[in-house]
Amino acid sequence: MEMFGLDADNEAMVHKVVAQVLGRFAEQPEIRTAPRVEELAANVGETITPAGLGPDEAFRLYTEYLAPARSPVTTPAIWPS
Repeated sequence: MEMFGLDADNEAMVHKVVAQVLGRFAEQPEIRTAPRVEELAANVGETITPAGLGPDEAFRLYTEYLAPARSPVTTPAIWPS
């Protein structure tokens, strides 16, 4: 997969990203507490490596662990008082 330009691999990744974004907009996020940093680190592992993870693995880690760990902006706990 080239970084610039649109080949079949890039186009497939764009479709995955757009589908994930549309899914996030369509769902009502649940209010929950974020996972502990140690738990997130254990699940995700090292992400910066000399060889890189590659786009598919990076996207998998994002969709499985990082995106679900976010706090929705509607969470009262993050509003300034």
